[in-house]
Amino acid sequence: MFAPFGGSAGTVSSDGKHLFLVMHPSREYYKRRFGSGSLRQMIQIDVSVGELLELLVGRIPMDSEFSARLVFDENEAQRRLILVDRWGRIRQRIIVDDFMHPVASTWFDAHQNPVYTLTTAGKQTIDGFVLPRRIDLSGSSGERVTVTLDRYEVNARLDDNLFIPARPSS
Repeated sequence: MFAPFGGSAGTVSSDGKHLFLVMHPSREYYKRRFGSGSLRQMIQIDVSVGELLELLVGRIPMDSEFSARLVFDENEAQRRLILVDRWGRIRQRIIVDDFMHPVASTWFDAHQNPVYTLTTAGKQTIDGFVLPRRIDLSGSSGERVTVTLDRYEVNARLDDNLFIPARPSS
C-alpha cells in the first residue's frame, strides 16, 4: 500500500486463509481469519481475495448460479456478456472487446443497483497469457482500488509461506 505522501504505508498479503497487514513505519502487525473472504473491512468493497486473484490473471469472476447471454449493443457498438439470475434480473454485465477479452464489468445487487465496477487498461501477452496492465475496481460509494501489473511471471514456483509476512522485530 502506498502512502498519500509517497513511499510505503503498509504491506497487505494473504495465504488464502488469513489476511495480513503490516503497517510501516509503526511495525503494527495484524493477522485476521477471512471467514467469507471479503475484503470489505479493508478496502470498503465486498470483494474476496480469490476474486482479486482472478482479476490479476485476466479473468472476470462470475457466479455459476447465473445464466449468461451474449448480446450486442448497437448504440454503443459493444458486445456484452450479461449474467442474469433465475428471476431474469441482470446481476453482472461484462463488456468485451473484438477478441472477446474482458474490458469492463459491473456487478449488480438484487435491486439492480451497481455494487462495484471493474475496468482494465492495456494488455500484455506473457507466454500465451493475455493479462491486463492495470485493473481499477471501484465501489458504488466512490471507493477505489487500482492494481498495476508491471511484471508478471507465469507458472512460478512459490514457497508455501511466501505470502505470510514476518512479524516485525521491536
